Amino acid sequence: MSFIDYPEERKIIIRDYSFDEFKAFFDLIPTGMLANSIKVLPKINGFRTGKDTEIKLKVFLGRIDRWDQKEWRLFSRIWILWAESQESLMNLINHQDIKTTVEKMLSSQSEKIRIMNILVQGEISQSIISHWLKFGPFNIDMNILWLVSLAPPATLKRLEERIGTLERQNYDLQQKLFEKQSETIEESLSTLASDFLNIKEEVSLLDKETVKVARKAQQIEHETLTLTNHVNKLSKYKSISSDAYKKLIEQIASLNQTSKDLELNYNMLASDQLRLEDHLNQINMNEIEASIGRIKKIGQMAAVAEANQIYERNIKFESEPIQLSSLEQALTHLKNNLNSLGIKLADAKSISFEVLSAVLSNQLVMFCGSMAMFVAEYCAASLCGHTAKIINVPFGKIDDLVSYEQIDQWINQAKSYGCPIAIIFEGLNRSSFEVYGASLKKFIAKRIVMLKSEDIPIVFMGTIVTGSSVLNLGREILEIGPVFNTDHIGWNYKNITPYTTGVIDSSILTRQEIEIIDHLEIEDLLPKGIVEHGSILWRKTIAATYKTMIQVDSSFDFSSVNFGWLIPTTSLYFSDHMEQLFDEIELDERCKALINYMKLEIQ
Repeated sequence: MSFIDYPEERKIIIRDYSFDEFKAFFDLIPTGMLANSIKVLPKINGFRTGKDTEIKLKVFLGRIDRWDQKEWRLFSRIWILWAESQESLMNLINHQDIKTTVEKMLSSQSEKIRIMNILVQGEISQSIISHWLKFGPFNIDMNILWLVSLAPPATLKRLEERIGTLERQNYDLQQKLFEKQSETIEESLSTLASDFLNIKEEVSLLDKETVKVARKAQQIEHETLTLTNHVNKLSKYKSISSDAYKKLIEQIASLNQTSKDLELNYNMLASDQLRLEDHLNQINMNEIEASIGRIKKIGQMAAVAEANQIYERNIKFESEPIQLSSLEQALTHLKNNLNSLGIKLADAKSISFEVLSAVLSNQLVMFCGSMAMFVAEYCAASLCGHTAKIINVPFGKIDDLVSYEQIDQWINQAKSYGCPIAIIFEGLNRSSFEVYGASLKKFIAKRIVMLKSEDIPIVFMGTIVTGSSVLNLGREILEIGPVFNTDHIGWNYKNITPYTTGVIDSSILTRQEIEIIDHLEIEDLLPKGIVEHGSILWRKTIAATYKTMIQVDSSFDFSSVNFGWLIPTTSLYFSDHMEQLFDEIELDERCKALINYMKLEIQ
């Protein structure tokens, strides 16, 4: 592809453009053509080929102050590609050799004005001419600006196109309306003819029914006259006693006796009620109420005392832990232990890298699935093999499970040991985390955003349990750490071997603040549609994760946050179409399996 050398004064002006200005220019180039033209730029790890165009351009433009001749020539090729994609522009200039045309315009002011006159008279919109000049190698003077002002504005061009479109649509609508009216008239005439026949048939039926009714009326009149004659004859006879009359008298006498029995029973019940009221008046209701109050208070005090009690269980380690004095040593040790648990080596490597990154950035590391507690214990033993505690989260907890005083106690305990300790919360979702975990979340959040740190940090882990009586994960808990689903990683079926305990050096846990990439924001690395649903704290957690991952392995893949961080959070909002959101991101087998599982859960 041809290239054009930009004059130095144009380079100075173009360097000051914002990324949004560049993006508006690039958006006018067909996506496939643009992606193909920048294939020479380095690939961004974690993004599928062809899906990383925008982020590659942002990284490329972020270094514009350091561009050499090679990079300026690449930009000139993109500019020529843009020009070739504008059909109206190519129709007016030498589209077969645009480089020659541009070079003539650069070398001759009169040639430049001649070409500009052609463009203006060709009624190309101002926006296209402006883009062509703004990002091109041309020096722009007042004569050029005056010529550009004569070109029709883009709004006018769009208005003309819109009017033409509306005229065509109006003609089409008139034709359709005429056809519709004709069809409607024909249908109405057909309906009227059908209704006329139906009414005619109904009138005939009505005539027949009228004849039947007249005959029936005559029959009823005759029967009524006959019945009247019979009644007149019967009224001449006098009433006499009968067996039916005697039975009626006996039934009346029986009912009178039953009424007397009921009245007697009612009087007896009224007497019993008076005796019960006398006994009730003798009871001291105040004493009973006071006793009930004392019993309730004692029960409430016992319930509060039991609810506020933390049940700790120390994991018993059989051997002295290995001292882990470097990141590489800690990563390898954790990977080997997870592999000994039965996790396949490739996934053990990924999980160990992600867990260690979360630990180094002071997050709450969570596990779910059928092997959650096993994986949590193996991770705790690998990094905090001197002391690890398990705390069972109770059901229905409605106040703080862990107070600031308890956290200070753990910190002092870790300092006395001279090494970090691990705290594993079993069943984080048995109760509402935003209620019982308020103090714990605030403490962890402060550490994530570097507002609070200790010489010997505590490593917090947790498990998510399943069942009909537990709660679903909410945004509050996902803001401060990852969730690793143990059922969607690769497992082998060999015998499990015990872990080898290890203790990571406290100095390694002191995270250094570094920049990710020049001119690159966290939002640029996240799938479109997810960023706006994540809170600021969640974004800071992702940022801390990226920065830590760079420290652990500078060649890491940006998609390493998918499995533990992005997918669990995304499932809260988009579980029915997660595949589309992650279309531009490279997904490993774990992520694919997890997304498919979440789709089935929704169905």
